[in-house]
Amino acid sequence: MLLSGVWGLCAVAAAAPRGDYNVFLEQTYTDNAPLEADAQSDWLTVLGVEGVLSEHGGRLDADLRARVAREEYYRNTVEDDTALSLLADTRFWLRPRTLSWAFYDRFARVGETVEDAERPGAQQNANVVWTGPDAAFHLGPVDDWLLGSRVGHTYFESDADSVRYAANTGWRHRTDENAELTVIGRAQQVDFKEESDTAIDYDRYDLFAGHQRTGGSPLQWRAQLGMSRVELDGRDSDDALLLDSEVTYRRSAPTLVGARLAHQYTDATGRLLDTSGILRGLEPVTDLSVGTSLIYERRYELFFRREAPIWTAEARGYYVDEDFKTEDSDRDISGLRLSGSRSLSARADLGGEVYGERIHYQLFEREDKDYGASVSLTWRLGSELRLRGAVGHIVRNSDVDAAEYEENRVLIALVYGGSLD
Repeated sequence: MLLSGVWGLCAVAAAAPRGDYNVFLEQTYTDNAPLEADAQSDWLTVLGVEGVLSEHGGRLDADLRARVAREEYYRNTVEDDTALSLLADTRFWLRPRTLSWAFYDRFARVGETVEDAERPGAQQNANVVWTGPDAAFHLGPVDDWLLGSRVGHTYFESDADSVRYAANTGWRHRTDENAELTVIGRAQQVDFKEESDTAIDYDRYDLFAGHQRTGGSPLQWRAQLGMSRVELDGRDSDDALLLDSEVTYRRSAPTLVGARLAHQYTDATGRLLDTSGILRGLEPVTDLSVGTSLIYERRYELFFRREAPIWTAEARGYYVDEDFKTEDSDRDISGLRLSGSRSLSARADLGGEVYGERIHYQLFEREDKDYGASVSLTWRLGSELRLRGAVGHIVRNSDVDAAEYEENRVLIALVYGGSLD
């Protein structure tokens, strides 16, 4: 992880990066630090630094985000810890837009079980490294033959480490300067360091066609449709639909609406490799567990975003059905999240969020209903210094009494931020 971070920093630095950083000190009071039915209050002090470096253009496309913070609990209700997050996504073009080498590394904290993924103390570190070359050979003015390969390693603190190899080939046809059509075949092999009832080696084969339009129209989309086959060691093969699509419509500059539909195999590593949210930052990875399970996921999302000179608003609704192939944890999740912010003056901003989520476990009697709300106020004390205050409330209602909890939280933070430009 450290080597990959240094490599990413050097690669980005060589291209005159653009970036920002924050140094922060947070003091929080919570009336349920461990998020348990038997609530325990505590004071939490966090001191840390976070930053982003990026460069896009020429022969280098790179994003590097990092955050490190020391968490100290005054009453030791949760073990003190140094929390580190890293997200590096870099592609260096050996020949302009023809031959490239990709490098990806993500270090994140994930839940040890799907039932308690968000509880402090019930999480562990995971690191995914994924690298390899891509090539495009011109068959004509608008057609390319594509080749790519990857090798990766996943490290967890528990015995869930895995090595995976992947290769793909296909054809790309550019219908115009903003759109392209592809046909891709892909093979992947996943080998676990230590096999168990859930950590079963498998081979996966995908064949799909895709089309995308990324400009030139208010309506844009990305769509892939095909079939996947998974062969688990010692078990029958499993064929399933592969569908991953997203469509957005920007009626005017400040308004964006969209939808996503996905039917696909995934696992903890596959989700950690998802770069769709890389530009949004380092949100906690709370929608997956360390698990070695292979999951067939059906995902449906609708989202809306509105931006105005002094305020923004965003809404996202979703439904996810997860079919676990190697353990009995099948579940479906539905939820709605609303967030927004407003500038109150030249020095003050108001923000808020409300969400609700239902998690239904299909193979045993458990259903959780989570609700939460928070409000924050930020004051700019100077060009680089900010003071932030926030209050929040979350609650989980569950069929399992021991899984229920409720928390009230009050936070005050001092943030010093600057730019590397």
